[in-house]
Amino acid sequence: MVKSLTLNQTWSRCIAMWRWIVEQLKIRPEASVDSLKREWLRVHDPVRDLSGNCYFCAWVCTRKNESNTCVNCPGVRIDPQFSCESTAYHYIYNPAAFLRKLEQLNKKRLNRKGN
Repeated sequence: MVKSLTLNQTWSRCIAMWRWIVEQLKIRPEASVDSLKREWLRVHDPVRDLSGNCYFCAWVCTRKNESNTCVNCPGVRIDPQFSCESTAYHYIYNPAAFLRKLEQLNKKRLNRKGN
């Protein structure tokens, strides 16, 4: 069994994946987000089987007492209104805005830790 990631590792890998996806879509605009997620994982994290090919979903699934993925999402922990399917930054329809939202939430998360 693969060791689960820490919350910090989860945020770091998630953002790295989305930065790569956004760059790849500039080069290959015909590519689908889902296929790029699978490709990134095959290359960068081949031993990990992630729920929904998503680091946030997978992190929730590794917690013993947390089963509702969306309610317990690491993004929701920072912003209770966060949803990966928000019309403002939907992960499939607007991956660049989704990445910006993740980076914004991560900055807020890191600032909270420093206080």
